[in-house]
Amino acid sequence: MTEKNHYETLGVARSATAADIRAAYRRLVLELHPDRNHEADATEHFVRVGRAYEALSDPLRRASYDRILAMEEGKPRARRPAPQPKTHHAPPPPRRVPPPSADTLRAVQFLRQGRFAQAEQLAKRAIMTAPLEPIPYAIVGDVARVRGQYDTAAKYYAFAAQMDPQNPVYQRKHEEMTLADQRIEIAQPGDVLGFPVFVGAGITLVTAAAVVLVNDKPVLGKPVESWTVTLVVMLFIAGVAMGACLTLGRFLDRFWVAQGSAMGRVPPTLLLGVVALVNYWAAAALYIGVGAAQNAFQASTTRILIAVAVVTFLMTGAATLSGIKPGETLLWGGNLVYLGALCGWMVADGFRRPA
Repeated sequence: MTEKNHYETLGVARSATAADIRAAYRRLVLELHPDRNHEADATEHFVRVGRAYEALSDPLRRASYDRILAMEEGKPRARRPAPQPKTHHAPPPPRRVPPPSADTLRAVQFLRQGRFAQAEQLAKRAIMTAPLEPIPYAIVGDVARVRGQYDTAAKYYAFAAQMDPQNPVYQRKHEEMTLADQRIEIAQPGDVLGFPVFVGAGITLVTAAAVVLVNDKPVLGKPVESWTVTLVVMLFIAGVAMGACLTLGRFLDRFWVAQGSAMGRVPPTLLLGVVALVNYWAAAALYIGVGAAQNAFQASTTRILIAVAVVTFLMTGAATLSGIKPGETLLWGGNLVYLGALCGWMVADGFRRPA
């Protein structure tokens, strides 16, 4: 029996496209997952599948592998000894996870600080020097995830799970990035927005119309002395609708994702909410400044901040038609919209099936 090449391991033809290879890899990873497959050689097969995908998913490495494969097939194969009958052995002991290296510890620290570029650089260097460490793979996966690069995140979470099969966090993160009904699809230029986003836009327009049509009296003091109860309620409802619909449309990642490190921490979107309670525009400026300085922009956080800004401008226009001072709504309305958006995000995310 000859050893399988990478194409045979994935069960695809040599003419397979990148999409075919990716689909075969996802299918096999789910079949060989420790929670689903308890056969003795499942872990070994899982590792072979990961290596095959790593070699074939990169065009340059695939071309090099094809050349090597062609040369090997042009030579006469050495005769292999007859296979010996299988004997039953005790299951191998759990893989011993090596302690984190200095580069890994520094990468974790950078990731907790939101310095993604430095964390990714150190983690990749740790992978080169200590390839059996699981944490560097998870760090690269975390960085890819917050940037919206979900294929890359799934790949590195799989490597982390291979290095430490006993860690359920790596397996769960990999499944979240791999399962088709759990993947968070970030829209690309030219994509059509999902139906839930249109629903959210409709609800927002209804709230704006309510602000225009309901002429109640101001009830608050400075700095929002012209605000009415209707405006306050509609600002919050518009935020809730927008956050929930973006989540159901899968334009936002899981709310409680451990975005800060491979060990996990509070999502920075929630931390920005603390600043937004004082002033939304200050929170947005802080995010832009830190993101530009440290290359720490995150797909979901960027989306929610842009959506809140759009809703705030719309509600400012509606408030102006209702006789409410536009400057007050523009300056402070984002606070309530952002708070509502976080609430809608959290509630809608709770209805997603766990991986």
